[in-house]
Amino acid sequence: MLVICPIILAGSVGLGYVLADTSLRPVEGMMDELKAISDGRGLHRRLVVPQADELARLAVTMNGMLERLEQSFASLRRFTADASHELKTPLMVLRVGVERALTHAGTPPEALEALDETLEQINRMTEMVDSLLTLARADEGIATLAVIPTDLRQLVEEASETANILGEGPGISVRTEIPDTPVILAVDESRIRQLLLNLVTNAIKYTPPDGRISLGL
Repeated sequence: MLVICPIILAGSVGLGYVLADTSLRPVEGMMDELKAISDGRGLHRRLVVPQADELARLAVTMNGMLERLEQSFASLRRFTADASHELKTPLMVLRVGVERALTHAGTPPEALEALDETLEQINRMTEMVDSLLTLARADEGIATLAVIPTDLRQLVEEASETANILGEGPGISVRTEIPDTPVILAVDESRIRQLLLNLVTNAIKYTPPDGRISLGL
């Protein structure tokens, strides 16, 4: 008994380990697939349905959930893209009308300030709509990029000038460090310009008055 019991115990442990590993291997595969899908762009993928009844039901249920999520994401992206596209035309009409009123000789002086504020808000809404349309296209994977070799120094200088203008009111100083040698990188110039302008705008917005912003390349 002293000789046989350890052998039986070791054999049982080994057999249990093998059976557990065999049973859990499909679960590990499903976990790996779910991790790959969790980025939001792999919702078109589906789990492999294993042979075991319980795991097969779980995989089928998860695939159904992924299909509903994919449809929801697609509907949201289509709505964002369609709404952004449809809003551009009325905003353009509004901006033209306001600009025409601003330049009209018969516009009362007391209305000019209100028209200026209206035009500023229209331009802000137009930028927001353009950003939403860009994001929707990026999520769909159809965002077009005009990638060309660009000297980033010029873009940073433009962002620095904008930051200086925006910082004059609250008294925020802007320190910019740009190298003397060109910094060439293959990028989409308009996208990088938009990114830098967003950064400096947020920096001005969230920096206390009389503060300082450092911009470096």
